Amino acid sequence: MDQKQKELLDNNGAIPASPVQERVQKKLAHLPRILWTSRINWRIAFTVFMTLVLAQSAILFFDLKNFKENALLQEEKQASVLVTSNLSPSDSQFIAPFQSNAIDKILSQTHIRGLAVYNLEKRLIQIYGEATVFDIAQSQKILSQDESRMELVYPPSITNVPFHIVARIDIKDVQKELINNVRYSFIGLLLLSVVVTGVLMWILSRWLLQPMQVLRHNLLSAAKDPEKPDVRKLRSDLHDEIGMAVRIANDLIRQNAQNLKKLRAQAEDKIHKLAYYDSLTNLPNRTFFQEKLEESIRRHVIENDGKLAVFCVDIDHFKDINDTMGHEFGDKLLESVSKRLTQSLPEGTVVSRASADEFTIMSLIGTGQESTHIVDAIFAAMVEPVNISHERFQIRVSIGVSQCPADGLEARQILKNADIALNRAKEEGRDTVRYYSEAF
Repeated sequence: MDQKQKELLDNNGAIPASPVQERVQKKLAHLPRILWTSRINWRIAFTVFMTLVLAQSAILFFDLKNFKENALLQEEKQASVLVTSNLSPSDSQFIAPFQSNAIDKILSQTHIRGLAVYNLEKRLIQIYGEATVFDIAQSQKILSQDESRMELVYPPSITNVPFHIVARIDIKDVQKELINNVRYSFIGLLLLSVVVTGVLMWILSRWLLQPMQVLRHNLLSAAKDPEKPDVRKLRSDLHDEIGMAVRIANDLIRQNAQNLKKLRAQAEDKIHKLAYYDSLTNLPNRTFFQEKLEESIRRHVIENDGKLAVFCVDIDHFKDINDTMGHEFGDKLLESVSKRLTQSLPEGTVVSRASADEFTIMSLIGTGQESTHIVDAIFAAMVEPVNISHERFQIRVSIGVSQCPADGLEARQILKNADIALNRAKEEGRDTVRYYSEAF
């Protein structure tokens, strides 16, 4: 073993398996678990096994019947040869055509256990060995009830001597061979059934059960977590109907997950928009504005020692306009005001619709003069009349301004002070601006 192989040895003294070997081992380790735990596999295996056993048992039954018939026929042929080959010529009807030495040979060395000789008149002349029970007047072959003995009659046409000869043959060996044949055939039948069933189970596990388990896992995972399903792939690419069905199902599960994610994102966006934006002007609402104001106070004012200003802008006599011209006219007026505010103010300024005809604006400032510039930009945006339903209408607004940290460090306090300043502007004639003062 060279140095490189020694370096590859792990703690147990074995060379680590390659990635390919690890994948093969995992597949082989996973396969028996599927074989033994799948209910459908057991049902199919039992059905196939029983079908094979029954089919082969039927075949075996006919084979054994033929085997028995052939074995008996063979015994008959051998007995016929032995009897005819050991006959001696006889001129007398009362002297059996057998020599004593031939009888001894037949009875001792063959399955023939007895011989009976009848003349042409079917009278018994001589009996050798075991007595026969054959009635030659009725039949030419008989089997004992236990099928251990068989008796045959050989007429003169077969023996060429003027005698009827009855041979008693021991066929116990035929029965033993038949039993052994049944035993070995049944064992072979069972082994063949087991092997065929095992191969079929392995094929089913690889081509049917594994894809079904993958599909089952993916469907359960999709049902449990539709947006993030654990979609597994097949261990090997199957290009048949089952593999195609699994891939189609996986694609549908992934598409469903993507669609659900899109729907959730759209729903969340819609919910967020409903919670934080005004549906008419698409501007942030009072909740969004207050959260943004709190964040700006913390980061810009408290952490970086900066300043910001809040502006409350109210459309003068909006209620009268809305009542006189109608709500549709009022909605278009609000849309026009929101567009002018967002287009005329500096970048980074937050514009929101706080209530029916009131807008709030937040802007980061360096000096107090910057808030004055923003107020001038607001008034300048309202100079040009608006055209609504072929009517020209002049917009007038009142503005209240509150600054941070001069007028407070809390978002609610800043908004409240700006609203107080707005009320003062309305009380003092409208179409004007007032900056918050503690004197208010």
